[in-house]
Amino acid sequence: MISVIIPALNEELTVGDVVRGVRGALATGARDTEVIVVDGGSTDATARQAELAGARLISKPGAGKGTCVREGISAARGDTLVLLDSDGQDVPAELASLIRAFRASRSDFVSGPAFWRMRSGTAILPTSWSRKPYSRLGSSSSSGASVLVSSQA
Repeated sequence: MISVIIPALNEELTVGDVVRGVRGALATGARDTEVIVVDGGSTDATARQAELAGARLISKPGAGKGTCVREGISAARGDTLVLLDSDGQDVPAELASLIRAFRASRSDFVSGPAFWRMRSGTAILPTSWSRKPYSRLGSSSSSGASVLVSSQA
C-alpha cells in the first residue's frame, strides 16, 4: 500500500485539488493507496475540502508542519510513504514515475524537487526531511513532485 501524507494549514483553495491529483495519478497500476491529510488547526475549510476530495483527515490543532508529518507517518498503513505539500506547489501527476524510480533503485528513499511558480520564473525548492538514517539514497530530479518516498520497515 502507498500512503500519501499531506500536512495542511489554511489551504482550502488547493488541498482538494492536491488530493484529487494524487488519487488520479495513482489510480491505475498502483496497489492500494491511502491519502492522509493532517490538518494543523486550519481556520478555513481545509479539513472539509480534504474530506470531500477523499482524504482521511487527522486533526491536530496547533501542530506545526513537523508534528503533522510525524502524525501522518504514525497513522500510515502503507509500506511506501509519500510526503506532499498541500499548497499545490507539487505535481501529483509525477508520483507514479517517482514511485517507479524508487522501487527500481532499491534506495531507502527518493526525493524530487518542488517547483514554486513565481511571476519571474521557476525556483527549485529542495526536500531535506528524512524519517530515519538512510544508507542508500536516490534522486529523481526530473519529477515535479516535492516528495520523500520511503519504504517503511
